[in-house]
Amino acid sequence: MAQGETVRQWAKENYPNLRFIFSPEFVVANGGADITYLFADSVDDGSTATNATLLQVVPVKYQLLGSENGIKGYLEDATNATAGIFVTRPWAITRLTGI
Repeated sequence: MAQGETVRQWAKENYPNLRFIFSPEFVVANGGADITYLFADSVDDGSTATNATLLQVVPVKYQLLGSENGIKGYLEDATNATAGIFVTRPWAITRLTGI
C-alpha cells in the first residue's frame, strides 16, 4: 500500500472484481472499532447443492398465532417475520476489525 492510499483504493486497484457494500451496523461495531467482512459470493468446489457461500432464507414472513372474538372486541396475535442465513462454506468468510 502506498502512503496516503486507503485500503479501499488499494483493494480496487489490485482486485478489480471486488464488490464493496456499506452497512452502518458495522461502524464502531466491535468495542468502538469498525468491522469488515470478506467473503466469496460463490465457490465452485464440486458441491451438488449450491455454489453459494451464504444462503439467505426467509422461512416465514407473517404467521397468525390465533384470534378470538370477545364481548368488547376482537383479539388477534401474530409472530414477527423470521429470517436468517445459512453459512455453507465458513472457510470462505473472514472478519476484520479496525480496518
